[in-house]
Amino acid sequence: MSLRAVAIERQHRRRCLFKYDGYRCLVKKSGETVELVSRNGKALNDSFPDVADAVRQVPGDFVWDSELTVDDRAGHSDFERLQQRARTRIPLRVHAAARESPARLYVFDMLARAERDMRAPPLEVRKQRLRDSFENSAVLVYASGIVGAGEWVWEQVISHAFEGMVAKRLASPYEGRRSPDWLKIKNPDYGRPAALSWARRYARLDRSPACQQCSLGSIPYPVQIVTHSLLR
Repeated sequence: MSLRAVAIERQHRRRCLFKYDGYRCLVKKSGETVELVSRNGKALNDSFPDVADAVRQVPGDFVWDSELTVDDRAGHSDFERLQQRARTRIPLRVHAAARESPARLYVFDMLARAERDMRAPPLEVRKQRLRDSFENSAVLVYASGIVGAGEWVWEQVISHAFEGMVAKRLASPYEGRRSPDWLKIKNPDYGRPAALSWARRYARLDRSPACQQCSLGSIPYPVQIVTHSLLR
């Protein structure tokens, strides 16, 4: 049975979300300190200060899991423009790039809140805590997903040319690795040469010891513990 068939057959026990075409981004906030960290441990603050500023406005300390994108006017993720922004570091050019190619953060999970590690509670508990933590804006978007509608979500993926969908078991804890609790189903007709090139470039880096750590500095427990385990 295919992953899509499993997701649809068990859709009433899973929350199905669109899979956005961007950078997986770990978001850490402690006081006024915000860190945006890519899956391979790369700091993204310098290239995306607009996103860091938006996160800074959210009350409290937390760790989020999210997808960082640059969308076109039709609402589709534009990976090439995202890469261009990520390569831009000179402040004047960064501000110009933010105006021309505004970034968006689709936030889909909460790993820590204040001094509480949130990875063990079920997905539905984490989603509710996340939903209560901020309001949607042009930059920050709560990726809600839909329970019991896997077939409909997949139809939208195909008709609107999204990258794919993710079907997450409602009772699942957070795991920073591949798991049958989270089924990722790719759209077979979706293509993005730039993204495939990026993936090949960092495939080995993702598994290297250097990417198991990042600059944690002032980020306290449990945020530090959650961050370290996520990047392993």
